[in-house]
Amino acid sequence: MELLAAWWKIQPQSTSEALKIKPFEGKGTYLLTTVMQNGGREFLERRLAREKEGVRKAEMLEILGMKEEAVEEFKKVLKTMQDVTGEKTRTASAETVVIGGVKTTQLLISDEDPSLSIEGEILRLETWLSMDNARDYALNYFSQETPSKKRKKDPSNTIQRIHTDSLSVRDFHEKFATTQTPVIIEGLNDTVTNGKPWDHQWLIEIAGQKKVPVKKSVTNSMEWGGLECAGCEKISELSNDSYLFDVSIPLYLEELNKHLTIPKYFANDFLPTPDRVGLYRDAWPSLFVAPSAGLSSKLHVDTFGSNFWMMCLSGQKKWIFYSTMDLPFLYPTYPLQGAFEPVFEVDPIEGVSLSAHPAYAHATPYEVILNPGDVIFVPAGMTHAVTNLTPSVAISGNFIDSSNLSCALSALSKNALYDAGSAALHEELSVSTLVHDFDVQHVPLAHLKVSPS
Repeated sequence: MELLAAWWKIQPQSTSEALKIKPFEGKGTYLLTTVMQNGGREFLERRLAREKEGVRKAEMLEILGMKEEAVEEFKKVLKTMQDVTGEKTRTASAETVVIGGVKTTQLLISDEDPSLSIEGEILRLETWLSMDNARDYALNYFSQETPSKKRKKDPSNTIQRIHTDSLSVRDFHEKFATTQTPVIIEGLNDTVTNGKPWDHQWLIEIAGQKKVPVKKSVTNSMEWGGLECAGCEKISELSNDSYLFDVSIPLYLEELNKHLTIPKYFANDFLPTPDRVGLYRDAWPSLFVAPSAGLSSKLHVDTFGSNFWMMCLSGQKKWIFYSTMDLPFLYPTYPLQGAFEPVFEVDPIEGVSLSAHPAYAHATPYEVILNPGDVIFVPAGMTHAVTNLTPSVAISGNFIDSSNLSCALSALSKNALYDAGSAALHEELSVSTLVHDFDVQHVPLAHLKVSPS
């Protein structure tokens, strides 16, 4: 495979020589290297100020000390390569390396995949490097032992529990969804499950012969949540290490639709409305079945800026999650081409070594155990990991309503660089007026899954 390219070295203090190009090593092989020396402070301050996601490209470039003219020069280099080879696009892979004692990220460009978005790959690297810089800045900032610079932490980090009888849709929206505050709602079990047991044995009776995709945990996996596809298995024959994870009920287990009702708090969801035919319309609610204790999903962030809810139906699940401001302290990396969802170096389920990951000391985890009947709401952007303390069954949903619309649009604009479905959904949301119905009631799933006309 032919590798093409350039050495792209950004020097924020020198605008006259912002871009230097020269061969790296080997005939026809070059290395694109971005060296970021500034940028972490501004990024962290924006996060601490709790500004919305979706910084415009020009602003992000300025934060990172990069110049628009450098990007334009880089595009010229790519065009030169394309002219030489006759190819229109290039693929790229990235990894963090140390060159001359400076941590950098290298992007190797090849001619393997014609679907690559160069703009997307630049943005992915910018995101990765901004995390590194924010973390480095924070470590330096918090190392100064003055009282004003010590980060105040809530050692309990408790999550409020509230019974559904004491929580209206309006209160949920105003007190929790719009403030990005997690909460556990109690008292919805019979409503959501229509009085059915919804344990593993009941699932076997209703849909035991159905084959569904399963996943398995893989050490050092680069996949989302540390879980990788492991084929399909019947619900009645799940092996102990096979995790039925986030499997769409409407797409794979439609016989369960009539036994499930969506809680009113999440019924203003834009995604599953009957007149939609696009991306994610039938993705949720989804089913989770852990046939044995210990199965887990590693740290991850839910996709496309969506809010998330989960109801534990049987067994116990331990949740560990973090404020969006803690993201740099969790050592995120962005190694997957065409993906803006991070993979994390730390694993709070197995334990974190502070000698290897000192910035983790500045993260404050929320920890909670979900029992049968508990519904947890997790706002968009919160990093989380989940482990099953016992065999368990749960259902969940990702959703977009007026509380997270801007976050979803920001995430979808990035995904749209690679995915036509994301671009279409972004366009839908951009022209839609999401009106929040505070009088909405619990909605039977079967009523949502009406074929569009």
